[in-house]
Amino acid sequence: MSSSYSWAESDLEELMGEAKADAAAFADSFWSVVDDLSKTGVSVPSAENLNAVLKAYQVPLAVEPPNLVRTQGSTILLVQDSPQPTASSDFHG
Repeated sequence: MSSSYSWAESDLEELMGEAKADAAAFADSFWSVVDDLSKTGVSVPSAENLNAVLKAYQVPLAVEPPNLVRTQGSTILLVQDSPQPTASSDFHG
């Protein structure tokens, strides 16, 4: 936990930089925090606001509370830390 507003801001900036490689995980985590905060009475952005940002940055995701979903016709590539063999990687021609 950050000890002050400026530390919280820099911590968030650092975490956002790390998360940019995985937009789905970041958007899901962000929405979870927004949803939790809204239950405490804190003013938070709406799903529509977040969806507008996702669309503006061409992220093929949308919030449909309580879910994060792919937008129609989009493809998302998932990268694993430890790649597992797949049928396509076993194919040698």
